[in-house]
Amino acid sequence: MTIQTEKLVEQMIKAIADYPEEVLVSRKLDNMGVLLSVNLNPRDCGMIIGKGGEVIKAIRTVARVVGIKNNERVAVKVIDYERR
Repeated sequence: MTIQTEKLVEQMIKAIADYPEEVLVSRKLDNMGVLLSVNLNPRDCGMIIGKGGEVIKAIRTVARVVGIKNNERVAVKVIDYERR
């Protein structure tokens, strides 16, 4: 995976978050593709997930499209600091 997808997801989430300095996006490659794990402040979880999951769904869609362009399957998972 090119670094572009990871950086793009990080920039989108930091633009939405109230605590952007606490946003950390890490990637893991496995047989299913690339998993981007987003660690953030628990107070930002609701904002990033959005009403009915609409915001995270949009972020995942953008990440998937960029991944397809790079011939990769990309998934995005949100993890707040309390659930780590």
